[in-house]
Amino acid sequence: MEGGNDVVANQEKKREKRVIFSKEENKLLMASFALNQCPAINEKARLANIIRVTNPLVNMVKISKWFDHKRQRPSKMKPRKKRNLALLPLTSSRVSCLEKSYKTSKWVSDMDRQKLMEETGLAESQIKDWFIRRRKSDSTLESQVTAPSRATTIVNTNPRLFWVNKDTGKLEWKTIEEGEDCAVYHKLYISLFDIVKKEDAQGKMAKTAVGYTGMDNAISAAKLNWLDIKKAIKNILSLGIFALIKACSYRNDVVEDGLEEVPETAKFLGIYTPIETVAKGKASKEQIIELFKWWFRLRLLALGTLRPRECLDILYPFAEYLESVVLQYLEHMAPVTRRWIILSAPQMKAYIKDKSAATFPGVDDKLVTRFKCIELWSHDPALF
Repeated sequence: MEGGNDVVANQEKKREKRVIFSKEENKLLMASFALNQCPAINEKARLANIIRVTNPLVNMVKISKWFDHKRQRPSKMKPRKKRNLALLPLTSSRVSCLEKSYKTSKWVSDMDRQKLMEETGLAESQIKDWFIRRRKSDSTLESQVTAPSRATTIVNTNPRLFWVNKDTGKLEWKTIEEGEDCAVYHKLYISLFDIVKKEDAQGKMAKTAVGYTGMDNAISAAKLNWLDIKKAIKNILSLGIFALIKACSYRNDVVEDGLEEVPETAKFLGIYTPIETVAKGKASKEQIIELFKWWFRLRLLALGTLRPRECLDILYPFAEYLESVVLQYLEHMAPVTRRWIILSAPQMKAYIKDKSAATFPGVDDKLVTRFKCIELWSHDPALF
């Protein structure tokens, strides 16, 4: 009888460990699943922390299993029979409506797709196919631009050289003249990282990265950077997952989100500094270019943003100029980065006017959380 009791007790324990998600919890999980079917560790931890408030049995393992089952379920289900519905033609008014949505985002979300179906009367398959063809059309046009022109073009209409005055210890600058030899300077550049885990990722070109180089070709610098990242990740992974967790945030983002750099998107920002010069004071261990790199990463919420904020005080006198550079490069940033810059622009303007009256957007937790809510659930907490 004792053996029978043990079996019953074990069965009871298994039943106790089983997690049943409520409708609200499933709704939260589905919203995350719609954005990314293979979420990063940070996203799983975030979901677990939210749900654990009302469901104490939930942990990251349970969340991972939910996503695994959700991904596997469609393949096990029998395919539905296609309904022979008459498809509406793509008239100019319907195409205009689709184009308007496309300008906002090249990757239509489930919510936006439903809205377009209601507005145009088109079938879901028609809207999906239209967006796929439209993106292919864009990529064809982009491929016609030669690599050299993209490598050498500097969008910044007022490129500058910054250095430290040895007598005062303060940053000074001068305008870079056309034709000036910049080979001896450090150069700041941005590039894009693409999602490679899924065939049709909604967040394509999902991350903007900021780096610097001594090379004269931004594309070559981005290619070299990607080779270095792949080599470093390979070495880290050979040591195990705990080594990866302790690695730099830049590499962690690449691994967790399944990203790969797209060197052809690299652009110089028109920010130069002497290679040998080192800033004084709080930034005594930093080369000047590092200060600008971290300023832009914080401003763009760029890949690998995890650093002390000393650069903000040092570069505040140049904040208005640096913001003007950011706005010139909007179309060369990832869509999510552009949306962040547009949302945070009013606060950045207030910060430039008086830093004691407004917080720098990239370090304002409330503003960043508000942006994430809008991105994940199309819900702006500021409106309620």
